[in-house]
Amino acid sequence: MPRTWPAKAHLFALTFAVFLAQAGTAQSLVGRVVNASGVGIPNVLLVFSNGGPGTFRTDANGNYNVTGLTNRTYNTVDFQGPLGAFTSVQVAGVRIAGVTTLPNVVLQPGLLVTGSLVGPAGPVVGGNMNVYDLHGNKLDRK
Repeated sequence: MPRTWPAKAHLFALTFAVFLAQAGTAQSLVGRVVNASGVGIPNVLLVFSNGGPGTFRTDANGNYNVTGLTNRTYNTVDFQGPLGAFTSVQVAGVRIAGVTTLPNVVLQPGLLVTGSLVGPAGPVVGGNMNVYDLHGNKLDRK
């Protein structure tokens, strides 16, 4: 008479097989960075927060395929366009589970303004700054 396995043993074997399959799957983030017209932007820098794997860049067509990630949620992934050409975009709460694909990330023309506000008494904490273009028009943060 053939030997039968208890239901718990089958469930354990199935759970273990699924775990091994997930452990062997490459964890990656793939997608494309484009301009407002949908054209891929090359050389965009991707920076992962909270212990990310380092920095990566898009290819000549704006595509990226970041491998070697772990199953987890990254607080943010920053997409930094070539300086002086595009504003940066920050995507929050990026959950990696197997091969994860983000929708197109769209960078707008512009540049990133960074720095510190310094008053007569030193650095200003929690201050605001207005930015103007070359013609004196106030630029609004979008």
